[in-house]
Amino acid sequence: IVPATANIIAKIAGGICDDLLTCTVCASLAKVLIAPAMNENMYQNKITQENIAKLKKLGYIFVGPKKGKLACGDVGIGCLAEVETIVKETKKIINGR
Repeated sequence: IVPATANIIAKIAGGICDDLLTCTVCASLAKVLIAPAMNENMYQNKITQENIAKLKKLGYIFVGPKKGKLACGDVGIGCLAEVETIVKETKKIINGR
């Protein structure tokens, strides 16, 4: 899931299936790679961090975010991981990580 917003992460962590993406993730038996991208305050929020920890415990795989210039103009953690990094992690999953 690229980019994964705080909203999408929260929906998946809460089992909310109210759109095509969340329904597909909920119904899938495949491994899921999540690449968060959001404002630093949203990413650092305790609820977002709890949702990420819950999903990791359930076997979801995360890549990033990194520190950089955010869409809102701020600089901080929450910038989407490099495409090359996301592709590398995807290949690991496909090859049986």
